[in-house]
Amino acid sequence: MISNKFGDKIAYGEVCIMCHSDCGEDSPVFSGYDYELVVCGQCPPTTKKDHRALMLQQNILEQQGSRCAVCHGTQPGKKGWIIDHDHVTRKVRGVLCGSCNMGLGLLKDNPDACNRAAAYIRKGG
Repeated sequence: MISNKFGDKIAYGEVCIMCHSDCGEDSPVFSGYDYELVVCGQCPPTTKKDHRALMLQQNILEQQGSRCAVCHGTQPGKKGWIIDHDHVTRKVRGVLCGSCNMGLGLLKDNPDACNRAAAYIRKGG
């Protein structure tokens, strides 16, 4: 992995976040914050990670019906919508509200722990 003049780490990816076309394995992937974004050579370059992140976030939110992928709420929380990703593969999973993102983080993104927590809540008191 190398870095460009803006400090973005560059790898190679497949699907452009700007035009959604299959770019093949020769397209750059911009790693910023905790996610990876692919921008193909046909799309205009951007120099701000925040702009690319906002575009990704808007695209995913639109696909999710402008709702959190977990609770389906329409309010993002104090810090706004959060791009969620798998910490092992670094692939983006969706956009979450702050509460759901924190909940998954506290459960260490462990599906078994999430299932046990759901079962615990379902059994009631």
